[in-house]
Amino acid sequence: MTRLRFAAVLLCALPWLRALHGAPAWLAQTVDLVFLPLCHHWPGRVLVLSGDAMCVCSRCAGLYAGLALGFLLTAPKLTDRVYARLLAVAISLAILDVVTQDIGLHAPLHPVRLVTGASVGWVAAAWMVCATSQSRRSPRQPQLG
Repeated sequence: MTRLRFAAVLLCALPWLRALHGAPAWLAQTVDLVFLPLCHHWPGRVLVLSGDAMCVCSRCAGLYAGLALGFLLTAPKLTDRVYARLLAVAISLAILDVVTQDIGLHAPLHPVRLVTGASVGWVAAAWMVCATSQSRRSPRQPQLG
């Protein structure tokens, strides 16, 4: 695994590491500040683990977990077209869940929010890993200009 992928895994795992491992107060506050502008933190949509609210909502927690797993594990060798379709499906399902929550058809369901976020994150990260590994293997094209 490259250093960049390792850094991406570590960054994406921070909300989970902070929540699950009782980080020292200064480190927990730093992680909270990093993720504060990236998530809405609405009450009822944030997971509480070991009595402490996560620094992101459950969908973002799923997104970051999916990204971390997608960067960590070897991505399947699929075409860009397949990845684009998978990402479109994952995003569509997440949007459908957001809309049905917001119009009151159901309460925020943490398992659904985690899964929809994780699916978007995993597909996005797997596509990036696959694309970068392919670009490393293909010969460089001369640039015109």
